[in-house]
Amino acid sequence: MKLKSKISKIVHSFTSTQWKLFSVVWTIILLFLSLLSSQQASKLSIDLIGFDKLAHLIFYCILCFSWMMALVPFKYKHFVIFTAIVTLGIMVEFAQLRMGKGRSYEYYDMLANTAGTLMGIYLFGKLSHNIRNEAIPSN
Repeated sequence: MKLKSKISKIVHSFTSTQWKLFSVVWTIILLFLSLLSSQQASKLSIDLIGFDKLAHLIFYCILCFSWMMALVPFKYKHFVIFTAIVTLGIMVEFAQLRMGKGRSYEYYDMLANTAGTLMGIYLFGKLSHNIRNEAIPSN
């Protein structure tokens, strides 16, 4: 069995409700980690120096993909989810600028967030080809 079909099988084993719950929890985790002070982050042993942009890309890819799965079917979901997540990423960067606490405002973080969001949309298209116009079971 190909890797893509194995991953697709796992992705489709979750219900719409489970994807929604995961999406909400992942959004909260992302916001929590993004708004920690640098001092608090170091206490959690989060050391992503050198991997910061990759972490942004991966976190936002997962965020986008999970919301895409949670909102199947929804006519304008690609546009709405892309816009909402990119806006969230920009707002987080502005919040980091305003709060100080060792966090910095970076254009490259916003670029990595946007790239991750686009990657999430791309992965959704590749892994969910058979559910584009069907609903995921709700229970």
